[in-house]
Amino acid sequence: MPQTPLPDKKTLGDRLREFIQASTKTQAKVAEEARMDPTYLSQMVNGKVNWVNSSYFPALVTALGLKAEQVRELKPGVFIEIPAPTSTRPGSPASTAHPLSAGAQGYRAPPAEPPIPDALREAVETFGQQPEFAPLREPRWVRYLANIPFRRTPATPGEWLAVYVSRRDEVDPPESERD
Repeated sequence: MPQTPLPDKKTLGDRLREFIQASTKTQAKVAEEARMDPTYLSQMVNGKVNWVNSSYFPALVTALGLKAEQVRELKPGVFIEIPAPTSTRPGSPASTAHPLSAGAQGYRAPPAEPPIPDALREAVETFGQQPEFAPLREPRWVRYLANIPFRRTPATPGEWLAVYVSRRDEVDPPESERD
């Protein structure tokens, strides 16, 4: 089956201009989302560079929100995975979603807090009401106690109180951004 020849660079540039206009984004915004130099995108739009054969083609497809049939029209026989549009925040249009995941952009979730043992929770409720043990109710102390590595984790509220009493004069747990 003979392949149809691709349009020339000028025709492809005109088509790219149409896609940008249809996306309602500025050319600078498309370049930013595709992570490319805006002047290079300008050369593509002006028909000086074949954008369909460039390494930026997949990023441009994503930034412009092109559909699979539009991609096949531009580059018959190409296999490209087009991610489903997702919103980055409630109420935002899907077309503004960043094509990379948060992890791929370098964002890291804070480490998960270990679960608070039931006996520690009970110790906080039981003994934290007494004035001499009031700091035991503070989230920083609960988090500190829950993070202590033990050979044998305290199993009763009394054992947790003993750990707290043995450390309260030696340790001042820091506040957390979550507190």
